Amino acid sequence: MFLSTPVKYLKFSILMVKTNIKSAAAYKTSFIMQIIGMMVGDTSFAIMWTIFFKRFPIINGWQSNDMMVLIALSSINFGLCLFFAGGTWELAKKIANGELDQYIAAPQNLLWSVATSKSLLPGFGEVLFGIIIYIMFGQLSFLPVITFISLCLITSIILFNFQVITQSMAFYFGNFEDAAEQLYVALAFCTYTPQGSFTGFFKIIMFTIIPGFFVAELPVKLIKTFNIYYFLLLLAFTVATYFLAIFVFKKGLKRYESGSLMNVKM
Repeated sequence: MFLSTPVKYLKFSILMVKTNIKSAAAYKTSFIMQIIGMMVGDTSFAIMWTIFFKRFPIINGWQSNDMMVLIALSSINFGLCLFFAGGTWELAKKIANGELDQYIAAPQNLLWSVATSKSLLPGFGEVLFGIIIYIMFGQLSFLPVITFISLCLITSIILFNFQVITQSMAFYFGNFEDAAEQLYVALAFCTYTPQGSFTGFFKIIMFTIIPGFFVAELPVKLIKTFNIYYFLLLLAFTVATYFLAIFVFKKGLKRYESGSLMNVKM
């Protein structure tokens, strides 16, 4: 009985992803090119950092191999969110345009329905690229691989939570699409940059407004040397941001349903 709800949502998610893939696969050339295009772009990015670290071997303790593992981790967690919860990238737009009405009457959870309503195909390319990079540069013994997989899943949940929180700001501030996108870009920049290069004010930002520390620096530390206290800290942050995301979304949804949401079309 306890597992019935998670299983139901899992089946629903799989069904939605299958539907999204079938829809995208109808245009085979575009389908393939989106995936290949993302992988080519990521490869160029990895080559750039490889060249950089040949010139500057260490940046505050960070080496080339650390950067490659970070790229693998970030590619997979961003890819999972894009592919399985691509609808969250349009949440602010749907709020602003009053497009949540079609989901309110649905029997499934509204947020989950919106999140799984779209699969962004470049995310599949991101995941494939991340797996290839980890195989090339990561530790392939049993425990490191299990740790890496676990951290990919945990950090993808944090990214999902972050997207829900930032996109849900449209409930409160009206047209928040551009701001939410900029926050996403800022987080992506932080997670694809050597963490040793962030100090002072930027480090504070990564602990607070943008969860870069928890989706980039801390996971790489755990992959290099597993520490149960750091792992529990990461889990606690994941749970905290999950409940914060649900609270922010539900509170905003009440404003939306009551009609008190400002009309951003004006």
